[in-house]
Amino acid sequence: MNTRKSVIVLILLLLFSAIASLGIPDNFGSEMGFLNNYGDKMVYAVRGSWLPYSKKPYTEVPSEYPQIATYFFAVPYIVMEAFGSVSPKELGQIEQIVNSDVSTNPDLPSSPHLRNELLILYSFIFSLLMAFFLALSIMLIYAMRMERKYLAFLMLLPAALFFTHNRFDVITSFLGLLSIYLLAKNRFKLSAFVIAIGFLTKWYLVLFLPVFLAYDYTVHRRINWSMILTFTLTCILILLPTLILSGFEGLYAPYGRQIFRWSNQPSLFYIASGLLRRWFEINIDNPYFSLVTLALQFSVVPLCLTSRIDTMDKAVKWCALSVLCFMIFAKINSSQWILWISPLLILIATGRLFITGIILLDLLSYLQYPVLFYLKTHFYISPHLFLLAFSLKLLLLILFAVYLLYILIPDNRIFNRLRRGGEISIDNPAGVC
Repeated sequence: MNTRKSVIVLILLLLFSAIASLGIPDNFGSEMGFLNNYGDKMVYAVRGSWLPYSKKPYTEVPSEYPQIATYFFAVPYIVMEAFGSVSPKELGQIEQIVNSDVSTNPDLPSSPHLRNELLILYSFIFSLLMAFFLALSIMLIYAMRMERKYLAFLMLLPAALFFTHNRFDVITSFLGLLSIYLLAKNRFKLSAFVIAIGFLTKWYLVLFLPVFLAYDYTVHRRINWSMILTFTLTCILILLPTLILSGFEGLYAPYGRQIFRWSNQPSLFYIASGLLRRWFEINIDNPYFSLVTLALQFSVVPLCLTSRIDTMDKAVKWCALSVLCFMIFAKINSSQWILWISPLLILIATGRLFITGIILLDLLSYLQYPVLFYLKTHFYISPHLFLLAFSLKLLLLILFAVYLLYILIPDNRIFNRLRRGGEISIDNPAGVC
């Protein structure tokens, strides 16, 4: 994509963000946040309030998000303070809504927070930043695809655009794509550095590191310790301020909240838990089975480490398979995760059926949230319809995972030995890098 096209894409996305945030803040008077969705943005505004309050993140201003994300939530305040001051009164009103035990619809046109200038301005700046990252992501996909480069614009499908405007997952989408781009350029240490930043923004991006190490091992017959060291040191440097300012309590806070988070949304775990409880009176909603699902989320790692990953195409496919399994086996499942997998699927998309699957996955994600979620919450439809939409989306994710596994498993050294009836030497296991 040349400079002129890149600038046009960026300007159009920034215009969309500005018009949606400032021109249509009340979603045309609809109670469904189909364009502007304020629930999570209010949380981000509160989690980033450590900066205007001059308080310590995690201990004085709680946050369930990793360090880079928590720091990033303060960026809109830096912009706001550069052009004026942050109103403690308006910020306090947002805090009161977020910390309230009373469940309310944050997207009601009559909601008081829509008259809160600080929230509207915060949301506007936040969405502009996300539009910038989306533009960069499209440019990277366009640059990395060898043919049918126009598929990069599948990132503008409804769910991807909606969650870019209202969530921050597009940052890790961009960082994941950037790390792949750097790997293709043999910038191994720099790609590990980017993965570390992404890992402490959204944890799933750590799944890229084993794939990159296996790729380098296959191509250059070496264990790239410099990548491992770069990743480790970068993580330590990012975590160090939290440890110094907030101690081990602050360092543990976001991780403890996520590890022991109960299943409260549709997911494979949620469906399995309900069926086992109903049919066999077995309760798997406990910490032990949570650890099992956590292990399954990382089940692709040993497979990729024992496989021949000798092309960038295979590396991207292994990354996609890793992320798919992470999503499928998660205790919770969020529609915004479409931004995790769509860029990877677009990079490896070939036939019409595969491309149709990407489009269908995006449409089902948007249908699940915000459309059916709103209708279910307000009792306009049966919750079973909402669950059906999720089940179809889950099935599609599983189909993508099975397809990729079918393509990639022949490159697994252990699988090939077992298929041929050979024995794997204990002293020299095949493919361990």
